[in-house]
Order: sequence, then C-alpha cells, then structure tokens
Amino acid sequence: MDIDSTIEDLEAQAYFASQQDKTANGFSLIVEVELQHNNQHSKGLSMALVGLDFVAGFQNTRGRQTTSWLLIPNQAIRNVSVLQGSLDKAMVELSAAMFLDSKLRNANVSIQQIDAAQILHGKLLSVFGNQLVLKANVLRLVPLESIQWLAVDSLGTASRS
Repeated sequence: MDIDSTIEDLEAQAYFASQQDKTANGFSLIVEVELQHNNQHSKGLSMALVGLDFVAGFQNTRGRQTTSWLLIPNQAIRNVSVLQGSLDKAMVELSAAMFLDSKLRNANVSIQQIDAAQILHGKLLSVFGNQLVLKANVLRLVPLESIQWLAVDSLGTASRS
C-alpha cells in the first residue's frame, strides 16, 4: 500500500465530506477507540488507519466528522471496535514513530499525555527514536509511550518531506 496516496485520498475525502455535509463515507473505516486512561473513555474515528502500533483517523463528534485528525498509540488503547468498513484497506505497515516523522513533520500538534492535566501544543520538528521533538515555548522531548493521543487540526499544515 502506498502511504502517500492513502493520506492524499483521506485528505480529499475529508474535504469533500465536509463540503457535502454528510456523516460517514460507506467505504471508509469507522472505529470506536476505547482508551485505557483518563476520563474520556472513547474516541470515534472515521477514515481510520490501523498501523503497527497506533490507530488514527478524523475525530467524530456526535456522529459528525471533524477536521481534527487524531493518532492514538496502542499503549493508550483498551480496545478498538469496527463500526463500519473493512480493516483490509485501512491497515498500514508503519509504526507511529515512522508515520509521525515522515508525514507529520512540521505540523502544529496538540498532545494529551497519559495522566497529564494539561495538553501540550507545539510544532512537531522530528522524531528521535521514540521521542517526539516538539517546539513550543521551549524545545521538548516527549516520549511516544507517554502519549494518550496526538491531534493535528489540519493535515494540510503538515509538510510532505
């Protein structure tokens, strides 16, 4: 599977879905992700991707797809329920670190860490091993293992290196 064309297809589908004011595309994977920690017990994702150690997709709020794209590492997931679609077309052979470094470098991201009260905001500069290099007021190294979810407000903000 070519990940570049998959991401471009997902961006195009999200744009057209928002323009047509419809909820779910019958051909996309829609999942409910039950989280291990925190008071938010689950996240609905449409146009979902299932990687080697993560699940990602556009967040669904009250049955409507938003432009906010989430990546949830496996260590933060209790289980994933497939609500619509097929896993076969949504599976990618990439780790979260590889995916973030290759597709979301220079994106403005929000990170909710496990058991943390505040959300971190900043620009994802790179991935060093399993550490995200995040530029906010200061340069931070954020362990991938500490992340409950990572949000990108718009995939268009990420550069394709």
